Amino acid sequence: MTHSRRLTSIACALALIVAAIIAAACDDGGEGGGADEGDRPAGVPADARLVTENVEVGDPGSREGGEADHLYFSSTCADDVVSVVCTDGTFWAELPCDRAIPQETSDRFLGKSVQIRAVPGAPAKLFVESAAAGTLEFTVGRIWRTP
Repeated sequence: MTHSRRLTSIACALALIVAAIIAAACDDGGEGGGADEGDRPAGVPADARLVTENVEVGDPGSREGGEADHLYFSSTCADDVVSVVCTDGTFWAELPCDRAIPQETSDRFLGKSVQIRAVPGAPAKLFVESAAAGTLEFTVGRIWRTP
C-alpha cells in the first residue's frame, strides 16, 4: 500500500469514528432526554424521562374513599423544581419554589387516592386531582417522570 493510500484509509477511518461519536451524542434512545431536553435541572435524577406527550396515571377516587391504589405521598420544591411523589412514581417540574404549594395544602392530599396528569407544552401543566382532597394545578416549564 502506498503512503498516499494509507493516509486516505486512515482519514476515512477517522471520519467514520467521528460520525459514530456524533450520532451517539445526538441519540436520545427514543425516551426523552438528549438534545430535546436541554439543560436538566440538578434536582431531576438522570433516570427521569422528559414528558413529551400527555400522561395520566392513577385515579382520583371518590369522596367516600373506595379504591386507593394510587396514593399521594408528598410534594416538595427545591432549586425551582417541584416534585410530586405518588404510588405511580415521581414527577418533577420546573417551577419557582415561591409558587409551590404550602405544606398544609400538601398534607391535605397525604394518603389520598390521586390522579396525576402531565400536559407538556409552553407552558406545561401538572395536575394532582383527588375527589377527597381537591385539585392542584401547576403551570410549569418542562416535566419529567420516573415510573
